[in-house]
Amino acid sequence: MQKQNRILIVGAGELGTALGQILAKSLENQVSFWDKDETRVENWRPLKKAVAGKEIIFLAIPTQAVAEVLPGIPRSAMPIILSKGLSEEGETAWEIAREVLSANLALISGPMIAGELSRGENTAALISGSADTVNKAVSLFQNTNLSLQFFDDLIGLSWCGPLKNIYAIVLGVAEGENKGNNYKGVLIQKAVSEMAGIIEFFGGWKETAFTIAGIGDLVATGYSSHSANFQLGISLVAGSGWRKPTEGVSAALGLKRRLGDQLANWPLLSSITERLVNTTNLSNF
Repeated sequence: MQKQNRILIVGAGELGTALGQILAKSLENQVSFWDKDETRVENWRPLKKAVAGKEIIFLAIPTQAVAEVLPGIPRSAMPIILSKGLSEEGETAWEIAREVLSANLALISGPMIAGELSRGENTAALISGSADTVNKAVSLFQNTNLSLQFFDDLIGLSWCGPLKNIYAIVLGVAEGENKGNNYKGVLIQKAVSEMAGIIEFFGGWKETAFTIAGIGDLVATGYSSHSANFQLGISLVAGSGWRKPTEGVSAALGLKRRLGDQLANWPLLSSITERLVNTTNLSNF
């Protein structure tokens, strides 16, 4: 009997569950889940026991939780980051994890709306990092509805997710203000241009903003009724403000702390951040 790929999904939320469902369709894969919420996983065990013997570990958790689980990840495993947020200090999940797990670490980013993945709808995403881990992940998803493509700008890729979450809030504001399609088209161009500048500022390639992990993911989730960030933008216009921060809110506030005075270089980012801080009814960007 052929040896199975022993896979652990850390984070049994919508995305983690969807990826697990895809991988579990192959008899070559043995898929299990772990979540800090014991009610989400059958036969729950502490993380230290859940990771034992696992070769590939997907981290489908909020960025703020990455540092918490890192000590439990075996150095021999192949960890793959799916987190698309920023820490309170404005660090990406890659920056948090690389000091501990850099040898085998990889990162996936792209348009991966969980509901569509679960329904078997096709999409693609980019992956970068350790060659062994990248090759393993690409082979795992071969002949599935999620196509992984290698991309060499790891820094830029790590910033695409957090930035698209921020700018999805901007697109939600435009929707809430009943802006027309022409306005939205211009707004997306401005958003992607700012994403490119920020990626380059942090050492990535500005061209990465124009890939499926950049503009592709922004368009996919920026006008999706399932996007918490898009819906939050609509709520801001209605004067509802926000109570529990979405990944986009946390990313915007973390990036504000990290950029400091440099924030003014990106008008859309500066405006939405100010609006989130003040939770006022703003208007034009």
